Amino acid sequence: IARHLKAWKDSHGDVASANGLPPELVAIVAGIWERIQAQAEQQIQINKQATELAIAELKSQMLLLESEFMQTRDANKILKHTLIEAQLSSSKLHGQIDSLEEHLNEQKQENTKLHALLKSLKLQAW
Repeated sequence: IARHLKAWKDSHGDVASANGLPPELVAIVAGIWERIQAQAEQQIQINKQATELAIAELKSQMLLLESEFMQTRDANKILKHTLIEAQLSSSKLHGQIDSLEEHLNEQKQENTKLHALLKSLKLQAW
């Protein structure tokens, strides 16, 4: 760009001079222009640094959130596994309860029969 600008200036001459402006005024305007450019460049650098800092902070927060997510996910897996084990255990216990209730009913029936037999034997003995 600088090369093309120099070539354009060489072919067109100094625009300020062509308009009949005094060289002192051209120097003042050029000085102001350079200061504005320097200030703009400085502000760009400040904004760039602030943006880079913000990005670094966001990356740090993202890493922290990813770590928390992984911990939560792992805890969730453990809880799911524990729940499945508890459900299986509960199912087995229900099966055992059903079996024990059936056995208890059989024992009650047997006990009733034995009481009836004992009663019948007592009546025969009398």
